[in-house]
Amino acid sequence: MTPDRLGIVPVWDEGCVQVIEGSGMLLLVRRANVTVSIDYRGDGPPREAEQRGGFEAARDTLSEVQWSRVPRVASTPVPLDWHRIDNAAVGLSLTVPQNWVQIDIAGDDLAQALQNAGIVGVSADLIKKQVAALRTKNVLFIVDRTATGGRYVNNISGICAPNKGVPAQEQKIAMIAGLTRSGARDIHADDLEIGGRPAVKAGYTLRTATAVIDVVQFRVLMPGDRICAITVGAGRRAMPQEVDLIGSTLRPAGRR
Repeated sequence: MTPDRLGIVPVWDEGCVQVIEGSGMLLLVRRANVTVSIDYRGDGPPREAEQRGGFEAARDTLSEVQWSRVPRVASTPVPLDWHRIDNAAVGLSLTVPQNWVQIDIAGDDLAQALQNAGIVGVSADLIKKQVAALRTKNVLFIVDRTATGGRYVNNISGICAPNKGVPAQEQKIAMIAGLTRSGARDIHADDLEIGGRPAVKAGYTLRTATAVIDVVQFRVLMPGDRICAITVGAGRRAMPQEVDLIGSTLRPAGRR
């Protein structure tokens, strides 16, 4: 989005970033450590009443937020039976439970890779649809081989990319704006630290080609002005309890 106008607007006790582009408007309203996004699309530029309505909708949402929904990443020790996946090609490493396995989605025989992991039938077909748009990208892809049985297969995708100079204090706003443009809904985000580095965690819902899912994403500002992110996707109300602990292990490749 290339905004026609971008400003910080004081509304009640919240700070609000308002982005207006043509007939659209994006409001990012923050209270304490939670930011709510309101996306508006109309036949013309939003009028003052519509802008005020957006502010009021954000205020109402903030008043009902369950503040524990996006907690800070736990510092609980990683269980001894977890294993570390280090992907130098992507540029990140992650420690996950034993039942989570890495799948080479860019390989010549994705079906065989899934079969080797014990994922077959309808579950394998669902994963093939999930990763169709990722196979040409340099992406780490991990699946929970116990979360099968014809349902959405819980998974983690990881990627690193240039940060392009976005400072740490603006990472959350940039993240929410990007997620909103990608179709994410019910976004709740929090600033935090992972491995001593500035990071952001966001929880949201997303409609994919196969299902409506719950998603948690962690983004970490890495050395060398790079951003590494992992996205944990799960069936509705099936987000793994270990999601925060998994996120807390995100590191550059070759580091623990």
